[in-house]
Amino acid sequence: MKRLAEKDKNLILILSRKVVEEYPTSKLAKILGRYCADGGFSITNITREKILSQINQMGNLEGRMEIIDFLNRIFDIKSRPSEEKYFETFEYDAIKHMRANWDYMYLLNNKMNLLHVSDKEFIYFLEQIVHPIVRLKEEQEKYVDMINSYLEKDGYKLINDDLFSFYGFNLKSSMKG
Repeated sequence: MKRLAEKDKNLILILSRKVVEEYPTSKLAKILGRYCADGGFSITNITREKILSQINQMGNLEGRMEIIDFLNRIFDIKSRPSEEKYFETFEYDAIKHMRANWDYMYLLNNKMNLLHVSDKEFIYFLEQIVHPIVRLKEEQEKYVDMINSYLEKDGYKLINDDLFSFYGFNLKSSMKG
């Protein structure tokens, strides 16, 4: 620890961000968030909260898929351990929670911890929300417009990616430079 105490705090924050990107862990991301106004991410916690809140209000997180199949596209919930002592895997935890409560915000924030995952994981989550397997074009466009209205404040935008029959989207930086 002595070696770090002698280093510039900005250098330590930069290194911490890189560690979170390379080795994503929500515990480290939460700690980093205490020291960074943006939560330590390019897509800020404020933007993440607003997007997740709007997704919750819009409902239908899973689109045309079953909720468990959709969640498994994003995180390997079948092998991810549950935080609850009653369930072996997160899959059973999610099934129980969604059948009893059907509360997307609790699932996304508290169970999946999307406020504190790496930018890479959060971006993947957003790309899956609007994936053509998940949503038809009209609903897809509604979600893309909503997501972009918040992402643009952080310099990002979901852009049509012609790989999926002209319906797929990838997140691109819209910052210049």
